[in-house]
Formats: sequence, C-alpha cells, structure tokens
Amino acid sequence: MTVAGEGKNHSKKHIMLLAEKFNIDEAETIYEEVRAAILDWMKFAKEAAVSKKSRETVQQLLHSILLI
Repeated sequence: MTVAGEGKNHSKKHIMLLAEKFNIDEAETIYEEVRAAILDWMKFAKEAAVSKKSRETVQQLLHSILLI
C-alpha cells in the first residue's frame, strides 16, 4: 500500500498529507478514532466470537498497516 507516495514506511504524517490534499476536515480526530478502534480490535473481535487465530491474524495486519 502506498500513502502519499510512501510505500512500506508510511506514517501518520503521510496520512495527514493525504487528508490535506483531499480537504478532509477533522482528519486528526478521524485518525485518532480509527486508531483507538484498531487498538480495541481484540476486545471487539472477542465479543463477536471471532476465533482466536483470526483475531490474532487481523491484529497483526492492522498493526502493520497503521504502524501501531
């Protein structure tokens, strides 16, 4: 995935640049809300009865994408 021209080493800075380019209001708030939801992924998935293996696989992918 490429974010604002950056491949594997994208950061919040790149996401904010992309948000600015597309005039996304309240990008910082949106970013933090999404980040918080991702950090709570395991809790949400467990409540939804997602298998442990699937929870862990998705968590690894989410964390690698957003560099959490």
